[in-house]
Amino acid sequence: MFLENNPYQDIRGFNYWPSYAMVLDDVMDRFCPETVERELEGARRLGANCVRVWVSNVSWQRDADRFLKDFAALLRIADGKGISVMPALFNRWVDTDYPVGVTDLTTVLCPLSGANRDYLRSFVGAFRDDPRILMWDICNEPFFYFPLQLGEDALREMKRAEISYWLECIEAIRELKPVRPLTIGFAGAADRELLPLYRALDVISFHPYSSYWDDGFAKLTDEFIALANECGKPLLCSETCQGSLDDGTRAEIIRLTLDPLTERKIGWIAWHLCEGKIVTGNRERTDGNCRPGERGYMPFLAADGSIRPHHEIVLKYTGGAGN
Repeated sequence: MFLENNPYQDIRGFNYWPSYAMVLDDVMDRFCPETVERELEGARRLGANCVRVWVSNVSWQRDADRFLKDFAALLRIADGKGISVMPALFNRWVDTDYPVGVTDLTTVLCPLSGANRDYLRSFVGAFRDDPRILMWDICNEPFFYFPLQLGEDALREMKRAEISYWLECIEAIRELKPVRPLTIGFAGAADRELLPLYRALDVISFHPYSSYWDDGFAKLTDEFIALANECGKPLLCSETCQGSLDDGTRAEIIRLTLDPLTERKIGWIAWHLCEGKIVTGNRERTDGNCRPGERGYMPFLAADGSIRPHHEIVLKYTGGAGN
């Protein structure tokens, strides 16, 4: 199955949490240009043309001027290496063992707050026509409910409320007339209850992870291709590649993940660039996003900047030189 509207098929990138960031606020609160320079040089060596960078509305509220200045510095560093940036404005995913910082459930069950409207106006407005932005990812993995022990009716009502919240965010951003497209990074299977949201976006982004070892990965990908074709939208894989503590196993995961995406000409942004403090970026802080019996450890670069053993396989897909 092939995508009918496919301007992003050549995207090859990595999700980027700087190594100093253990929680989401750290990305901008502890911004270190020297670290970002070094780690994005590693992304360049791996052949990346894009990084997806998660930021925090809390960081903006703490010091909006500094936030905007430091984000401009990040864009300059990335652009100097031929890398565009996809900012993720909000995050709804959380690891229950190692929380990373999240837009909580009560926020998305209410109308868009004045503070978050101001955040969008300030941040997106400041970079609304910046060519170094690939696209705006409004939220990472909304509809994150699985730890909740609630009935189907309650979950359905929460989903309806959250759909309304993100539609309101889209409307608020569109009022700013951004030049770059809008997307949301969706976890899980294609969901027809979310059709109003898919149709309101410029690009549908999805996060295929599981069942790379059988036809489950390809099936999920084809379901999203069919959805994107139905909606007349481009499609981008903005997270993928499950983890393993074993370097060779992880390299095989990369192959079994990126082969189906390459065959279908779907651009991708793998999880994630470098060893660090975030869950899945440290061998002592792994998650369950892995094959049963393994642990989710996912960086492509070691702490010293070298390519993780066996992970040079990614150069086959990016065309990078590795040096």
